[in-house]
Amino acid sequence: MEIPVMNGPAFGIEEEGPDIRPSKEDRMYVITGATGNTGSVIAEKLLEAGKEVRVVGRDLKRLERFTQKGAEPFVADATDAGGLTRALSGADAVYAMIPPNPTSPDVHAYEERVSDALATAIAKSAVRHAVVLSSYGASSTGLAD
Repeated sequence: MEIPVMNGPAFGIEEEGPDIRPSKEDRMYVITGATGNTGSVIAEKLLEAGKEVRVVGRDLKRLERFTQKGAEPFVADATDAGGLTRALSGADAVYAMIPPNPTSPDVHAYEERVSDALATAIAKSAVRHAVVLSSYGASSTGLAD
């Protein structure tokens, strides 16, 4: 995989040529799990600040509250690396939530599939900034001693 080379003083590269980084105004932020507890707060704050936001979720209808405020909706399954790669296309940053699935026959295997899909999508899309959060183990119950 080829990583794009960014030039300009912020990258410590003083080569001639245009600075190809997106300006702060042109950055695309992708929020996975946008309808969840944390993703929704982040999406709302970015939209309130006038940022370009793509919200990713399983249900287009549930994403409408964000699209009404200017977000671009994208429907994708959290385990689909190809779909997530398309969702991250052109993004500068992603908030990648590993959603809980307590009904899965193997919760750990499900979370590993999601984690692998997100890692693949982030690498293939060349997103420069990623915040990844898993909700598993967020409570004190069920934790190993």
